[in-house]
Amino acid sequence: MIPEHYTDAVAFCATADYQNWRDTWSPPRNAEVDRWVDSEPQIWSTMTPRQQLTSRVATRVPFYLLDSLEIGRDRCVDIGCGHMWFRQFYPTLWGVDPHYRSHRDEELTPEWWTQNQGRWHRAISICAMHFCDLTEIPSQIAKVRGLLRPGGRAVVALNRARIQERTQDYQEDQLRSQLAQVPGLTRMVWLDRPRESGMDGNVWLWLTA
Repeated sequence: MIPEHYTDAVAFCATADYQNWRDTWSPPRNAEVDRWVDSEPQIWSTMTPRQQLTSRVATRVPFYLLDSLEIGRDRCVDIGCGHMWFRQFYPTLWGVDPHYRSHRDEELTPEWWTQNQGRWHRAISICAMHFCDLTEIPSQIAKVRGLLRPGGRAVVALNRARIQERTQDYQEDQLRSQLAQVPGLTRMVWLDRPRESGMDGNVWLWLTA
């Protein structure tokens, strides 16, 4: 499996794969979004600071990631779900998080990982599994894959900035090499920019059980 490498999110969103998905996607009617953009850089590059603060803006990329799982009626666990905005569009999502008590379905604890081994048809985690040293990332990804039933599928999005700030001798080549060798990896997208991508991430991993 050869990782897909793009200079930035804009370059990825120009690919035929993404454009074909976008041609078939319609913004959810009940999203209450003033402006849709493809990726985070478009927010900062096309809107003034005042527009950013006074507009309800959302990116399409996470919908692309979710749709790539072909969730359908399958149960899908959202690891690090935050305020669970996506469940209104994907009703079978089940949110787990160590915080956000009023929004999550379950508290994410060490015991939760053990109790949920091999239970889930689908899993997604957007910017939640990267709060650790670079050397721990493969085991973080393995934890997500371990949740899947046979034939199950998962998507994990990482923000490299969070990994770098927790790694004393951070090296991008080492991280990229480690991720490319993760068991169960079927696709990997690496974006050089943005280096800080707290909303959608700058590395996307597709996994299968």
